[in-house]
Amino acid sequence: FILNTPFHRFSILLCFIHICSSYRLKSSTFRWRQVDFSPTARVHFTLTTAWSWSSFNSGITGCESGCKANSQGTLTCTPCSNSTGGTLRAVVGDTISIYDEWATGVKVNKGVPLVFDFGDGTLPLTGERVQTGLSAVTMPVAKCRSSTDTSFGKCLEGTVVSVDRAADTMVAVTDIFYTYGNVQPLPQKFEASFQGCCRPGPSQLFNSGGSPWKVSSVVVIASKLPNESPFFGRIPTSVMPAQLGVPLSWPALATDTAGRTLTYAAGAARDLNPLDPSGLDSGATGGPPEGLAVDSASGAGSLVGKFSAGLYAVMIIVSVKYTDSSVSIVGTVAIDFYVEVVDTGGRSALPYPAALSTAGPFLCGVPGTFSVASLSDSYASSSYAASAPNASFLASLPILSGFNSLPSAVLPKLMSSGPGRAMVSWTPPCEALPDNLRYMYMGPDKLDVFFVCFQTSLSGNVSVPASVSPPACSVLPVLRCTQPSLVATFLSDRYLGLLTINSSNVTYNLWGGAELDITFLASDSTQTLSIGVDFLAGAGLSGPGAASSSLGVGHQASWSSTQCTYGGDTPEYWMQLRPALTTCNPAKRVLKVTADPRTAGQEAYFCAAATNDQYLCPSTTAVSQATCFRIVVPPPQILFPVPDEVAAADRDNSTGDPMLRTYLGCPLRIEMEAQDHLDFFDISINAVVDANGGALGPGLPTGAALTSSFCSPSSRAAVTGGDGPNFPVGPGPGYLSCTKVSRAMDWVPSQDQAGMQSRLCMRASAVSGHQVTWCVLLIVDKCRYCAKEGDTLVTIAQAFSSDWLQLFGANGGISDPNTLAYLQVSEAI
Repeated sequence: FILNTPFHRFSILLCFIHICSSYRLKSSTFRWRQVDFSPTARVHFTLTTAWSWSSFNSGITGCESGCKANSQGTLTCTPCSNSTGGTLRAVVGDTISIYDEWATGVKVNKGVPLVFDFGDGTLPLTGERVQTGLSAVTMPVAKCRSSTDTSFGKCLEGTVVSVDRAADTMVAVTDIFYTYGNVQPLPQKFEASFQGCCRPGPSQLFNSGGSPWKVSSVVVIASKLPNESPFFGRIPTSVMPAQLGVPLSWPALATDTAGRTLTYAAGAARDLNPLDPSGLDSGATGGPPEGLAVDSASGAGSLVGKFSAGLYAVMIIVSVKYTDSSVSIVGTVAIDFYVEVVDTGGRSALPYPAALSTAGPFLCGVPGTFSVASLSDSYASSSYAASAPNASFLASLPILSGFNSLPSAVLPKLMSSGPGRAMVSWTPPCEALPDNLRYMYMGPDKLDVFFVCFQTSLSGNVSVPASVSPPACSVLPVLRCTQPSLVATFLSDRYLGLLTINSSNVTYNLWGGAELDITFLASDSTQTLSIGVDFLAGAGLSGPGAASSSLGVGHQASWSSTQCTYGGDTPEYWMQLRPALTTCNPAKRVLKVTADPRTAGQEAYFCAAATNDQYLCPSTTAVSQATCFRIVVPPPQILFPVPDEVAAADRDNSTGDPMLRTYLGCPLRIEMEAQDHLDFFDISINAVVDANGGALGPGLPTGAALTSSFCSPSSRAAVTGGDGPNFPVGPGPGYLSCTKVSRAMDWVPSQDQAGMQSRLCMRASAVSGHQVTWCVLLIVDKCRYCAKEGDTLVTIAQAFSSDWLQLFGANGGISDPNTLAYLQVSEAI
């Protein structure tokens, strides 16, 4: 069997070595992927073929490559690198030429040359041989090697990726990039094919013996990418094994990365021999084997007829609908393989191996594993307890183009991990995709999708062939996960001019009301088709996805729409697809932040991040490192001096407050002035009211009042909207209109306030919440009164229920009890 085989499958031709060793081709398959379009379309074909290794034993049998004609018309070629006793042998890494089969003097291909045809009427790649007038015993020359032939240079070659000497099997991969001519209007379709001759004769093959073979695919050129064919997995033993007298069944071997619905059907006689219905060998019969059934929806196949031991050709056709620009085209792909019926002497084959132990994909560059077990009860069972102890495993593991140049540590490995169990380990190499060499790149995060297949075998008596199960296959994606980058640039000049940068964030010092524009540039590998920028959840002014945000008492933030930009020419693969896709990489987005003056002195911390569209990748790689900022509005510098007359008063021993004494009826005025030394924030002066009866006092005493504020606007307000950093905004609520304020308190203590002591606290504050407070203890003497105009000692005595003669005696400075000076103090009332 062939253990290591690429899975770029579209159709496949399989045979078993001990039956098919008499002919060269053992299996073939190809898949295609559209690369670009308009007005022409480039398509990448990957053809995988398996051959009889021993048949490539000289240059003229194909163990050569790169043949070129020199000036004398002589061909010079590069032979296979291994030679034993004069016989060439291909090794991994060699390039071989794929020629028609040949026999001395006999044309083997029955008029059906070996070609890879692109289906557009142009010359195909060919391995056809032609006679050159030499003797009949001389090897015919390949047309592509003849400098006089129109096919000169159009040779079909392949790189050897696997050699199994015991099975006499060699696997080669051919990467073909072909450009179809004017493909407008889209969609267009072409039938590409790989054909040749011939199948085994009727002595080996019970149906379609000696007929030509052809595997083909409808290539649909679409206006939307990615666009590629479905493909098949490969059976590890290159044969569907069956036991004589035992019904055979197998699961679907095809998958479609686009998730389209596949429809399955068994191939008829015209499919098994599509090129020449009469091209069967004498005694051969055409058509599929009796009893073949294929479920149209699931693709599960079965073969329940009664057969003789031997080889049978089976074809399964898969149909898929391509829809583009409201036009639907049905394409078909085929798998053509052989079923070998073996007489096991009544021994039963093993059941299907268990499904893979993990459904997770492999990440390139990251070691990964999955396990498989052979069950002794049923394929669907998830228990490994009943694994068959003597089972060993055959696997068709992924092989990448040029894998021989890779370190052995990254190659897939199948290792036993216990009775009836095995472990597959793999570290897929990463690829920057400049040339798309190793993978069939298929999306923002998928490098490729492989279809890994397993069979179990049980060693038996040497006289009885080993029992081998039908294959069990599973989709295995390989991801390339990249992390986007995010760079912030400061485009606005309307800021204070103080930037503090450290390793994790930038601090912007903004005036309240100022607008800051921060431009974020996000980019990623061109593998990423779309990239976005937003606040990082849990650490920003708003949640992700919000167009604007406000935190109440906080800064205002709004995002611009995302501007999609392109970084210019790049060799990376997906740049060619951008005209066909809605892409946004690189991307630019502007965040406008309006500083709220109420946050002065507080740090507002927020972070932004870029996110790519690699939704299959871990979230830790799909998001860029955070770019974080702090916004600080400089706090006001409030100057609120204690008035001179208050500052000069004696101090209270317990509180340290100045004690300002006054008298009944005496007008008391305290003039106050406050300002923001930065000349930015508006300042207000008010009495503090401690509603809870605390130390700040009850506020203004009864009868006291504050005058209206006299405001002086900021000198900065004279210049608004300028370019300088000191003038970011015009006057607004809380700034630039009243940066210096004057106010006074007026109070005339009433008669019932005699002896009162009340703590008055005055406060100068800004909208930011910053404040300066000073307090004074107001004391109203009991026995003193300030006379007002018209007062006499008699009226004062009457008002206070006293005797005017007593007052006259206590106030020696009064000469006339009926004539009192304004605000003259009367004592001992």
